[in-house]
Amino acid sequence: MLALGVLATALALAAVPQGNLLANPGAEAGQASQSGETTVPIPGWTTTGAFTVVPYGGGGAPDFFTFPPPSESQRIGGGKNFFAGGFRTGTSTATQTIDVSAATPLVDANRVTVNLSGWLGGFLSQPDPGTVQAFFLGADGTQLGSVGIGPVTPDERGRDLKFVQKTASAPVPAGTRSIRVLVTAVQAEGTYDDAYFDNLDVDLRGPELALSRHCGTNRHVTLTAGVPTGLKARSVTFRLAGRSHVDRKAPFTASFVLHAKSAVATATGVVSVSGKTVSIPGRLVTHCP
Repeated sequence: MLALGVLATALALAAVPQGNLLANPGAEAGQASQSGETTVPIPGWTTTGAFTVVPYGGGGAPDFFTFPPPSESQRIGGGKNFFAGGFRTGTSTATQTIDVSAATPLVDANRVTVNLSGWLGGFLSQPDPGTVQAFFLGADGTQLGSVGIGPVTPDERGRDLKFVQKTASAPVPAGTRSIRVLVTAVQAEGTYDDAYFDNLDVDLRGPELALSRHCGTNRHVTLTAGVPTGLKARSVTFRLAGRSHVDRKAPFTASFVLHAKSAVATATGVVSVSGKTVSIPGRLVTHCP
């Protein structure tokens, strides 16, 4: 029972969520509109207007619109589908809200940044602008700030059916509890809203342990975890090659035997931030001669 209690406490620690926080960021879930002229439900997103999903190389009756080919998907790693503004829409949108309250102590200590990125495209010389914005919201829904990417101009696309990657970063304001992502497509010319989007990404970056290694004889390696300035660590758990070790006293170290020339070492630090206990990660590709 004690072990289960310790595990439950560890799992309950506040932490910055890892990886892409968007659901269905590349339009691969659900069905696509083969012609691009119909509106389809998009899992994970709330849409307005004719915002839809189109397969690469798609376009069928009745109007046989031309969309980016499968070769463009291969170039950018776009999968089968992408998001599009839709047919005769004027302006269409897709919205998704991300809960980031798990990172509250670090957010309120101004130690978290957000990275927003995506591939934005369009049709030949038509200027239909597409933008992606991330709005930082407080617990009551108050907007505390924003960051955005786009649009991509026809010249940036070489006036072709190309996607261009756009990125932006910003500090997450103290008090943020959720991030609302708004994708907006505007039909500026023609009968189709040719603002295209794929591989959208929202990820948070917080403080991390700085791992270093010292190689001894017979592939013995000692790992050391440096704690970011201003944080007080209570313990660090090291993991390497299926083994783990917990050190509860600085300098935080652990010794392992490498069974291969290299392996990925990870670590989790339990630290105090403004009187709150949080978990921060660390990672290092470890190799010894």
